[in-house]
Amino acid sequence: MPLIFRYMKIAILVHSFPPCWVGGTEIATYNIAKRLGELGNEVHVITELDDVLDSDEGFSIHRFPLKRVKILGYIYFWLRILPFLKKLDPDVIHCQGIVMGIPVFFKWWYHKPVIVYHRDNILDQSMEKYFSKPVLKRADTVIALTDYMKKRMLSVEEREILVINNGIDLDEFPPYSRKQVREKLGWDLEDVILINVGRLEKIKGTDYLIDAMRILKENKIQVKLIIVGDGKLKKDLEREVKKQQLNIEFMGNNIHERALEYLLASDIFILPSLSEGFPNVCLEAMAAGLSIVTTDIGGMSEIVDGNGFLVKPENPEEIARAVQKLVEDQDLREELGKKGKLKVKNYEFKRIVREIEEVYEDLVG
Repeated sequence: MPLIFRYMKIAILVHSFPPCWVGGTEIATYNIAKRLGELGNEVHVITELDDVLDSDEGFSIHRFPLKRVKILGYIYFWLRILPFLKKLDPDVIHCQGIVMGIPVFFKWWYHKPVIVYHRDNILDQSMEKYFSKPVLKRADTVIALTDYMKKRMLSVEEREILVINNGIDLDEFPPYSRKQVREKLGWDLEDVILINVGRLEKIKGTDYLIDAMRILKENKIQVKLIIVGDGKLKKDLEREVKKQQLNIEFMGNNIHERALEYLLASDIFILPSLSEGFPNVCLEAMAAGLSIVTTDIGGMSEIVDGNGFLVKPENPEEIARAVQKLVEDQDLREELGKKGKLKVKNYEFKRIVREIEEVYEDLVG
């Protein structure tokens, strides 16, 4: 007898959400919710931050602003969310991260399966330190973003853990060639342009990238670096760039479409982070046909394999050597970019979201 598929009501819990927050987890959650809705499911995103109005995206967004009173504010948030979930009565509860996995303790009340999809390498800091083991133990299904992350989670709780990577929407890229985008932006066609996209915070390692630019300048390697993003270190980094007289331009925060144009117009993508999960921006750089230089941390070796260089973290000398090799060898640069563009097709959101939906179907029956 053939299976009869029914559409599901899905609740997705996430710490923060667009439009005010556009980090990797936020963008991934938005795309997961949107595509699950397009498949005919009734999707409800429940988030802590920003009491703002939302346009109709084919799914519902419920915002519960978190009171900034440390533990009391956190308790108040969950005292509002848990009854709301009970009233919503979804078929499945999907928690984006360990800390959002509090519903696992109330399965006796909901009588619904709870999925925990852990998306970063942090398991021993702040709230994660106390919740990791009990949350992982009680969840009906646990998903890790990378194989590296899965190994870390297994060291906390020995159980079955699935791996589902981040996805990318290849259709959202502007239909322009590198030459067309450079002409539109007014960038010199002959420049070799490096690009870094991310928050300007210590964990992103931007200071090591700036130091690598100083080394490249000393070696008389002519390149320009575009930094897309903002953060609390921006002023300090700008002062250092001015002091060293480096060819670096800070673009600030930009709408996603403009950031994609910057990627399309560049030659080499650099991610000098000290910690990462499975960054969307790395997939976007691959889709733009860029060769990649990134630190060998977390699950980065699962993304960058034959399409770029992995370097040690906190090591500007290795960053500079890798960049210099790519600058001096245009054929290698283009070959690695083509490999990345081919590999990124494995991460299309259509495929990723279908994997997630299959997990739901197995649980809901």
